[in-house]
Amino acid sequence: MAMMQQFGRTKSVTKRSSKYVEEALYVWLFKDGGSEVSVRQKLNEFIKSRKRVFKWEVSDTLKRLRQRKLYYPALKLSETMAKRGMNKTVSDQAIHLDLVAKARGIPAAEDYFKNLPESSKNHLSYGALLNCYCKELMTEEAEALLEKMKELNLPLTSMPYNSLMTLYSKTGKPEKIPAIIKETKGCNVMLDSYSYNVWMRALAAVDDVSGVERVIDEMKRDG
Repeated sequence: MAMMQQFGRTKSVTKRSSKYVEEALYVWLFKDGGSEVSVRQKLNEFIKSRKRVFKWEVSDTLKRLRQRKLYYPALKLSETMAKRGMNKTVSDQAIHLDLVAKARGIPAAEDYFKNLPESSKNHLSYGALLNCYCKELMTEEAEALLEKMKELNLPLTSMPYNSLMTLYSKTGKPEKIPAIIKETKGCNVMLDSYSYNVWMRALAAVDDVSGVERVIDEMKRDG
Protein backbone atom coordinates (compact mmCIF):
# COMPACT_ATOMS: atom_id res chain seq x y z
CA MET A 1 0.00 0.00 0.00
CA ALA A 2 1.32 3.40 -0.95
CA MET A 3 1.83 5.30 2.26
CA MET A 4 3.30 8.65 3.21
CA GLN A 5 4.94 9.56 6.51
CA GLN A 6 4.37 13.14 7.62
CA PHE A 7 4.63 14.82 11.03
CA GLY A 8 5.08 11.45 12.73
CA ARG A 9 1.78 10.08 11.38
CA THR A 10 1.19 7.61 8.59
CA LYS A 11 -1.22 8.80 5.94
CA SER A 12 -2.69 6.77 3.13
CA VAL A 13 -2.88 8.21 -0.38
CA THR A 14 -4.60 5.20 -1.90
CA LYS A 15 -8.18 5.50 -0.67
CA ARG A 16 -9.27 8.87 -2.01
CA SER A 17 -12.53 10.05 -3.46
CA SER A 18 -12.72 11.27 -7.04
CA LYS A 19 -12.68 14.84 -5.72
CA TYR A 20 -9.01 14.43 -4.80
CA VAL A 21 -5.86 14.09 -6.88
CA GLU A 22 -5.46 10.36 -7.39
CA GLU A 23 -1.93 10.24 -5.99
CA ALA A 24 0.29 12.26 -3.68
CA LEU A 25 0.58 15.82 -5.00
CA TYR A 26 4.37 15.82 -5.26
CA VAL A 27 4.23 12.57 -7.27
CA TRP A 28 1.73 14.22 -9.62
CA LEU A 29 3.88 17.33 -10.06
CA PHE A 30 7.09 15.39 -10.77
CA LYS A 31 5.44 12.79 -13.01
CA ASP A 32 6.91 14.27 -16.19
CA GLY A 33 10.31 15.04 -14.69
CA GLY A 34 11.82 17.53 -12.28
CA SER A 35 12.43 20.50 -14.57
CA GLU A 36 10.73 23.77 -13.71
CA VAL A 37 8.88 23.76 -17.03
CA SER A 38 7.36 20.31 -16.50
CA VAL A 39 6.51 21.04 -12.85
CA ARG A 40 4.81 24.29 -13.81
CA GLN A 41 2.78 22.49 -16.47
CA LYS A 42 1.63 19.80 -14.04
CA LEU A 43 0.85 22.45 -11.42
CA ASN A 44 -1.32 24.33 -13.91
CA GLU A 45 -3.13 21.08 -14.70
CA PHE A 46 -3.75 20.53 -11.00
CA ILE A 47 -5.07 24.08 -10.52
CA LYS A 48 -7.40 23.85 -13.54
CA SER A 49 -8.71 20.47 -12.41
CA ARG A 50 -9.96 21.94 -9.12
CA LYS A 51 -9.03 18.63 -7.52
CA ARG A 52 -8.58 18.63 -3.77
CA VAL A 53 -5.51 17.72 -1.77
CA PHE A 54 -4.80 17.33 1.93
CA LYS A 55 -2.94 20.06 3.77
CA TRP A 56 -0.19 17.69 4.89
CA GLU A 57 0.70 16.86 1.28
CA VAL A 58 0.72 20.53 0.33
CA SER A 59 3.27 21.13 3.09
CA ASP A 60 5.29 18.10 1.96
CA THR A 61 5.18 19.23 -1.67
CA LEU A 62 6.29 22.77 -0.78
CA LYS A 63 9.23 21.30 1.13
CA ARG A 64 10.27 19.22 -1.88
CA LEU A 65 9.89 22.13 -4.28
CA ARG A 66 12.03 24.35 -2.05
CA GLN A 67 14.69 21.65 -1.80
CA ARG A 68 14.86 21.64 -5.59
CA LYS A 69 14.91 25.46 -5.67
CA LEU A 70 11.65 25.53 -7.64
CA TYR A 71 10.51 28.69 -5.91
CA TYR A 72 8.07 30.01 -8.51
CA PRO A 73 5.87 26.90 -8.64
CA ALA A 74 6.14 26.59 -4.86
CA LEU A 75 4.87 30.14 -4.41
CA LYS A 76 2.06 29.60 -6.92
CA LEU A 77 0.97 26.45 -5.08
CA SER A 78 1.06 28.25 -1.73
CA GLU A 79 -0.98 31.15 -3.09
CA THR A 80 -3.47 28.86 -4.83
CA MET A 81 -4.18 26.88 -1.68
CA ALA A 82 -4.62 30.10 0.32
CA LYS A 83 -7.19 31.31 -2.24
CA ARG A 84 -8.99 27.99 -1.86
CA GLY A 85 -9.32 28.66 1.85
CA MET A 86 -6.58 26.42 3.21
CA ASN A 87 -5.54 27.96 6.52
CA LYS A 88 -1.89 28.85 6.99
CA THR A 89 -0.17 28.35 10.30
CA VAL A 90 2.40 30.94 11.40
CA SER A 91 5.07 28.51 10.23
CA ASP A 92 3.37 28.32 6.82
CA GLN A 93 3.36 32.11 6.64
CA ALA A 94 7.09 32.24 7.38
CA ILE A 95 7.72 29.76 4.56
CA HIS A 96 5.48 31.78 2.24
CA LEU A 97 7.42 34.94 3.08
CA ASP A 98 10.67 33.21 2.15
CA LEU A 99 9.16 32.06 -1.15
CA VAL A 100 7.95 35.57 -1.94
CA ALA A 101 11.47 36.92 -1.35
CA LYS A 102 13.05 34.29 -3.59
CA ALA A 103 10.49 34.55 -6.37
CA ARG A 104 9.62 38.27 -6.32
CA GLY A 105 12.31 40.02 -4.32
CA ILE A 106 12.75 41.66 -0.93
CA PRO A 107 10.26 44.56 -1.43
CA ALA A 108 7.46 42.05 -2.10
CA ALA A 109 8.48 40.04 0.98
CA GLU A 110 8.45 43.20 3.11
CA ASP A 111 4.94 44.02 1.86
CA TYR A 112 3.78 40.51 2.69
CA PHE A 113 5.23 40.83 6.19
CA LYS A 114 3.61 44.24 6.77
CA ASN A 115 0.22 42.86 5.76
CA LEU A 116 0.36 39.90 8.13
CA PRO A 117 -1.99 40.10 11.10
CA GLU A 118 -0.23 41.24 14.26
CA SER A 119 -0.75 37.80 15.81
CA SER A 120 1.38 36.32 13.02
CA LYS A 121 4.29 38.69 13.54
CA ASN A 122 6.25 36.46 15.86
CA HIS A 123 9.78 35.07 15.99
CA LEU A 124 9.11 32.83 12.95
CA SER A 125 7.98 35.54 10.54
CA TYR A 126 10.55 38.04 11.84
CA GLY A 127 13.22 35.36 11.57
CA ALA A 128 12.21 34.53 8.00
CA LEU A 129 12.47 38.18 6.96
CA LEU A 130 15.81 38.56 8.75
CA ASN A 131 17.13 35.50 6.94
CA CYS A 132 16.03 37.04 3.63
CA TYR A 133 17.93 40.22 4.42
CA CYS A 134 21.02 38.19 5.29
CA LYS A 135 20.88 36.19 2.07
CA GLU A 136 20.72 39.45 0.10
CA LEU A 137 23.64 40.86 2.17
CA MET A 138 21.48 43.70 3.52
CA THR A 139 23.48 44.29 6.69
CA GLU A 140 21.77 47.40 8.06
CA GLU A 141 18.30 45.95 7.56
CA ALA A 142 19.26 42.63 9.17
CA GLU A 143 20.88 44.28 12.20
CA ALA A 144 17.92 46.63 12.68
CA LEU A 145 15.43 43.77 12.47
CA LEU A 146 17.30 41.70 15.05
CA GLU A 147 17.26 44.70 17.39
CA LYS A 148 13.52 45.01 16.80
CA MET A 149 13.07 41.33 17.69
CA LYS A 150 14.92 41.92 20.96
CA GLU A 151 12.86 45.04 21.72
CA LEU A 152 9.70 42.99 21.27
CA ASN A 153 11.08 40.31 23.59
CA LEU A 154 10.50 37.66 20.96
CA PRO A 155 11.89 34.22 21.82
CA LEU A 156 15.26 33.91 20.09
CA THR A 157 17.01 30.80 18.87
CA SER A 158 20.40 30.34 17.27
CA MET A 159 18.90 30.75 13.78
CA PRO A 160 18.77 34.56 13.49
CA TYR A 161 22.24 34.82 15.01
CA ASN A 162 23.55 32.18 12.61
CA SER A 163 22.06 34.12 9.69
CA LEU A 164 23.73 37.32 10.85
CA MET A 165 27.09 35.61 11.38
CA THR A 166 26.89 34.11 7.88
CA LEU A 167 26.18 37.60 6.55
CA TYR A 168 29.28 38.96 8.28
CA SER A 169 31.36 36.11 6.84
CA LYS A 170 30.14 36.80 3.31
CA THR A 171 30.69 40.55 3.59
CA GLY A 172 34.24 40.23 4.89
CA LYS A 173 33.54 41.17 8.50
CA PRO A 174 34.58 38.05 10.45
CA GLU A 175 35.84 40.25 13.29
CA LYS A 176 32.20 41.00 14.21
CA ILE A 177 31.31 37.36 14.80
CA PRO A 178 32.86 36.87 18.27
CA ALA A 179 30.65 39.71 19.58
CA ILE A 180 27.59 37.93 18.19
CA ILE A 181 28.67 34.72 19.90
CA LYS A 182 29.05 36.62 23.18
CA GLU A 183 25.60 38.17 22.79
CA THR A 184 24.08 34.80 21.95
CA LYS A 185 25.48 33.26 25.10
CA GLY A 186 24.42 36.30 27.12
CA CYS A 187 20.84 35.74 25.97
CA ASN A 188 21.08 32.10 27.05
CA VAL A 189 20.65 30.95 23.47
CA MET A 190 22.29 27.59 22.92
CA LEU A 191 24.82 27.42 20.10
CA ASP A 192 24.37 24.66 17.54
CA SER A 193 26.95 22.97 15.31
CA TYR A 194 26.44 25.59 12.60
CA SER A 195 27.15 28.38 15.11
CA TYR A 196 30.40 26.76 16.15
CA ASN A 197 31.50 26.19 12.55
CA VAL A 198 30.87 29.82 11.56
CA TRP A 199 32.69 30.95 14.69
CA MET A 200 35.73 28.81 13.95
CA ARG A 201 35.88 29.96 10.32
CA ALA A 202 35.75 33.58 11.51
CA LEU A 203 38.64 33.00 13.91
CA ALA A 204 40.61 31.20 11.22
CA ALA A 205 40.02 34.12 8.85
CA VAL A 206 41.85 36.43 11.26
CA ASP A 207 44.57 33.82 11.95
CA ASP A 208 43.46 33.23 15.54
CA VAL A 209 44.64 29.63 15.80
CA SER A 210 44.44 29.51 19.57
CA GLY A 211 40.89 30.83 19.35
CA VAL A 212 39.93 27.99 17.04
CA GLU A 213 41.41 25.52 19.51
CA ARG A 214 39.40 27.05 22.35
CA VAL A 215 36.20 26.69 20.34
CA ILE A 216 37.00 23.04 19.63
CA ASP A 217 37.56 22.46 23.33
CA GLU A 218 34.26 24.17 24.13
CA MET A 219 32.44 21.99 21.60
CA LYS A 220 33.88 18.88 23.19
CA ARG A 221 32.97 20.11 26.66
CA ASP A 222 29.41 20.98 25.67
CA GLY A 223 28.97 17.66 23.86
